[in-house]
Amino acid sequence: MHRIAPIVTAVITAVLLSTTLASPSAAVSSSILLTCQKRFESKVRAFTRLAANKLHSCADRVVRCKLGSEIDMDDPTACLAAAGEKCSVLPTTIGDALAKAKTKITDKCTGIPIADFQSFVGGLGFSNLGAGCNTAMTVNDLIDCVIGVTGPTGTFGAKCAVEREAFIRDPRAVDSLSDVSINLDPANNFPCLGP
Repeated sequence: MHRIAPIVTAVITAVLLSTTLASPSAAVSSSILLTCQKRFESKVRAFTRLAANKLHSCADRVVRCKLGSEIDMDDPTACLAAAGEKCSVLPTTIGDALAKAKTKITDKCTGIPIADFQSFVGGLGFSNLGAGCNTAMTVNDLIDCVIGVTGPTGTFGAKCAVEREAFIRDPRAVDSLSDVSINLDPANNFPCLGP
């Protein structure tokens, strides 16, 4: 009977210890975490909606010119020049929207430790992301991973997903956005565009 007491004590201690390790106390309140989560989600959605609309709008302008040339034998020069003028601001517009979204997320999420973002129990659960964001060491790294970054290294996150989806929805998007007449340099500005 006396041998059971140390075993029971050891089991209870192990259960309590594992519970403590598995569900760490959040360093901030649940209302602060929820406010951050809502801001995070809303800004990612707003950014992706804007980026998708801008990419498709530009691609549509170019497709209109090219189909007019291919089917109706119209000279595409003036049409492509006008499309290029409208599309030339695309990298800046998307880059500015990305920066604004990150700032708005950071405004509501400042002071929350990275552990509270990563923990599934008692946190926001970002450790479960399949995008590799579970290895982020800082909140800013996590935000960059989830929403994406500009430039040729931006091959991850929501920005990249929008670029891939543009190609899925419009098979001519890569050709349209790569047209030399509009000078967008997709390899550097939209590295995920395409299959």
